[in-house]
Order: sequence, then structure tokens, then C-alpha cells
Amino acid sequence: MSHAIPSRLCSRYKILSSSSPSFWVCIHVVCCLIYFDQCIYSFFENAEKTEFEIVAGVLRLSTKYDVKYLRLRAIRHLSLTYPTSLEAWDRRHETRTIPPNPFTPFAVVNLARETNILGILPGVMYRCNTFSAELIFDGVIFKDSHIELDLVDKRTCLIASAELLNRKQRDIYGFLRLDCVDGCRDRSTCDLQKLQWLSTATRFNCSALSDDFNWPEFKNNVCSRCFSVSQDSFRKARRDLWADLPNLFNLPSWSELEASLVA
Repeated sequence: MSHAIPSRLCSRYKILSSSSPSFWVCIHVVCCLIYFDQCIYSFFENAEKTEFEIVAGVLRLSTKYDVKYLRLRAIRHLSLTYPTSLEAWDRRHETRTIPPNPFTPFAVVNLARETNILGILPGVMYRCNTFSAELIFDGVIFKDSHIELDLVDKRTCLIASAELLNRKQRDIYGFLRLDCVDGCRDRSTCDLQKLQWLSTATRFNCSALSDDFNWPEFKNNVCSRCFSVSQDSFRKARRDLWADLPNLFNLPSWSELEASLVA
């Protein structure tokens, strides 16, 4: 820490300056506590909405000084954006308390590693995979600073990217390859329509877990039986992918990750 801030504190509070290391250690602690107090005030002043920097500050300090209720509160803010269930994931834009920023996931991965919050990693590492390989490898500019994942997380994300793309094409949109659906009312028409949709869907620049498929329009193109089977297949594939997300990123099971969020 620069001596400039402690010097101002010494002048303001008439603290006798000393060149001994213990003096500056004490001043460092005082400055940390002042910053901690400011973070806590901001944290509780607007409990419903906050900023990533405030959450990160509270999380680091509450972890350092073992203030469990503040640590859990900070984790709660992060887990609303990066939850452990697919249902909560689909609602995260409505429930999140931290405003979105395109490159926040990279900062969150590093924060989670630093403070040992493994429970949010599947969701946030998945979000990192929605960026290009270049950004994953080279890093990003976040809040005017260059940040990047550590080498192990970069490697994990890049390897997972190939599997996520494969899952998207093979499983998520696998219903568009289904033919001979039992109960189909017009097999030739439905199969043709699904092939046409497949050529478009696999070119969509969307993530594997995206729920942006145009179901209303698709419903108008196929029979009711094919529509029902297609939706069931799509939903099951998303649930299966979500269940396997920790494994894709070399993390413990969901049950272990959920337990770690309240530890």
C-alpha cells in the first residue's frame, strides 16, 4: 500500500508517525476496515441491487476476516446470476441483482477461484464459453483493466467449447433430425420442414443452453404430434446438458457444489 493514504490519516487523526513495520501494518488494517465499512454500507443501503465491485470487495474482506453472514450474502448475489438449477438459470435476467456487463463472467471466475466459491463456476464458466476462443485465450478489458483466466481454466473452457457445440448440434437440436415420429399426421411435410429448420438452427450464433428457438413459428410448420415430441426432446436435452455441466468443466457434482455455497 502507498504511504500517501496512511500519511493523510496520520495528519487527520494526529497519529504519531513511525517508520516501524508494525506501524504500517496497523495503518493497513485501519484502511482495510474503513474500506470494509464503506462496502458494507453500500451493500445494505440498496439490498436488492448492487454492483460487482461492491460484491467482490465484501466477499474478499468477509472471507479474509471470516465474517460468514456477509460472505453468504455476497455469494447470494452472485448465485442469482450464476445459479445451480436450470430453472433459475432461465430466470436469471429477472432475478439478478448485479447489472449485466459483457465481460463480467471472466472477473467472476477469477473471484470464485480466489474466494473458493465453486458452486457458481459451472454457470459462469459456461458463460465464458459463449465468447470466442480468442477472448478466452487472450483475456478481456473489464472496467478499464485487462483480465484473463488462469491457464488451467483457459484450457478447460476451450476443451469444453467443442463438446458444447457438439451437444448443441447433436442433442439440443436433435429433434430436428427425428423422422418417423409415431403418430405424425403428415410425415413427408413434417420431415421436410424439420430439415429446413435444421439448416437454419445449426447456423444460429447462440449458446448451447439458449432457449431462443422460435417455437410459435415452428408450431405452424409441423403437426401437433411432431411439435409435442420436438419440445419434449429439446427440454430433455437442455436438462441433460445442465446436469452434466460440472463434469464438462472438471468440477464436483451439483450436490457438492450446492453444499459449498452455504459452507
